[in-house]
Amino acid sequence: MAVELKHSLDLKDIKILHSLNSKINIGYAKNSIFDIVIPGEFKSSRDRQIKAASIILGKDIILTRIPPPKIDKDFDFIKSERKTIAFNLFGANKYRSFSFNSAVKLINNWLAEWPDEKIILIPVPGKIEFLAKLESIFSNKNVFLPKQDPSLDLSLFILSKCDLCFTPDTSVVHMASALNTPTLAIYHDNIANYEGWKPLSDNSRTVFYKEMANEVDRGYVSDFDWHQLVLVKNDMKI
Repeated sequence: MAVELKHSLDLKDIKILHSLNSKINIGYAKNSIFDIVIPGEFKSSRDRQIKAASIILGKDIILTRIPPPKIDKDFDFIKSERKTIAFNLFGANKYRSFSFNSAVKLINNWLAEWPDEKIILIPVPGKIEFLAKLESIFSNKNVFLPKQDPSLDLSLFILSKCDLCFTPDTSVVHMASALNTPTLAIYHDNIANYEGWKPLSDNSRTVFYKEMANEVDRGYVSDFDWHQLVLVKNDMKI
């Protein structure tokens, strides 16, 4: 049995499915290669996966939230006296990641708009020098980079304790969704991609930046409208 849950297939996908020569192919995209097609209303990647699993197992899958992680290490840098915002600045590629200058501008704007909030920079492998330099610029303000090495445990801890997660479209969105952490996400204006990978926390909002104009001018995550973000965040009432 083979399962392919993309919303559209390219030639490479079709060739791989043919080479597998599975007795049963389950898919989401409408294509004659699939024996079982998951209905179009299952737009979220999570919902497609649950539906596929229920078909394979022959029973309904009960969706549950994961409990907050139990962390052996003592991370004590998140206090309860002020709102804490977990900041992730990096996505899967340069178009979904903030440059250093755009990150400085973002944090300057954030602290000017919400001066009582504390920003926790989520440590990311290969980006510690970037983040440390960013923290040093705001050394007299509410910006903090944990000194622990980047790890899944550390990221989960921060997301489970913070009041809000701010992030571009990347795995952090899905970690926050699993923990039901309020999420303010930045996505490019591609509805098919958004419906498949959008935030699923109960309290989540999205601000879009322009879709790529062409293969050269792809648009960057920092191209979003700041005034729109302010309106959206204030509406969240965290």
